Amino acid sequence: MVRVEVFNRSAVLGAGVVLIGLLGACSGGGSSAPQTSEMPPAPQVAPGPAVADPKDAAAAAGCGLLSDAAAAAIGLKTPGEVEVNDVQPGGPEGCTWELQGPFGSNVNLTPFTDRSLKEYYDNRSTFSDFQELTIAGHPAVRANQGNPASDGYCGVFLATKQGQVLSSISSVSRDSGVEPCGLAQKALEASVPSLPAAK
Repeated sequence: MVRVEVFNRSAVLGAGVVLIGLLGACSGGGSSAPQTSEMPPAPQVAPGPAVADPKDAAAAAGCGLLSDAAAAAIGLKTPGEVEVNDVQPGGPEGCTWELQGPFGSNVNLTPFTDRSLKEYYDNRSTFSDFQELTIAGHPAVRANQGNPASDGYCGVFLATKQGQVLSSISSVSRDSGVEPCGLAQKALEASVPSLPAAK
């Protein structure tokens, strides 16, 4: 059980490093510019695909991202366990739910603000496993730097609204018989309908 939890946390951190790396590549932040007393402009999030029914995942952060009934309906144990957002310090908390049964498998949902699917589209060549999806009426991508089937983990990222992405990272044990990307997608499908509308 401990091994699987650590593996899942590594998968979440790995997905976040990809996000941060993609954003950093766009920032062009050199250190030679003269310092001034003015505040630097806020970083601009690249506009992503249109979202017809925008939701605010940050407003339901933590284990509010998935109701107990919705979690149980897709085979997850309740309650989930709140997780600190290690990728975006100070950002919205995520939650990890264990899969029912003695399999040691789980899925983590975490919202990221100041993120866009466009960063994934523009850098698709960096992912060995990449697929554009539509989940619960929202644009999404499956983006992994490995083989989900053999690695036992999968990351799927959904645009809840402009400038916000809901990450779903699944980690499954090899003997569970669970397809990791299917689990990650099911968690998003169950989460999105109950998320609060974006203001």
